[in-house]
Formats: sequence, structure tokens, C-alpha cells
Amino acid sequence: MVFDKVITDCAGCGGVITESMPIFIVDGDVLHACLDCLKEYVNPDYYRNAEEARKAFKTDWGMNND
Repeated sequence: MVFDKVITDCAGCGGVITESMPIFIVDGDVLHACLDCLKEYVNPDYYRNAEEARKAFKTDWGMNND
């Protein structure tokens, strides 16, 4: 049995990445080529809508009608 050589750990999930796996490179970091790892890597905050985000960031992003 032949095993792929492990080249690094995923910067998203922490799992191993072997030389035959599809990958993403983001800012020089290597990730599995899957959306779950990409999402884990960027760690986005989720808001139900722009109003909720606006309140959290205490800004109107220049959209105030004043």
C-alpha cells in the first residue's frame, strides 16, 4: 500500500494535507479545498441583516441620511 506524503496541516481545520489533495492557498497559508475549511480560516461573523451588523459595529457605513 502506498500512502501520500503529508505536506502540511490545514490552516482552517488543522487536519493533514497530503500532496495529492486539492488545496486553497490564502495569504500563503494552505487549506483543504473545501468551504468548511475556508470558512473556519476566515472566521466570519454572522449577522442576520445589515441593521444588526450596523448596531454591532456602531456605524452606518456612510449611509446616514442626515
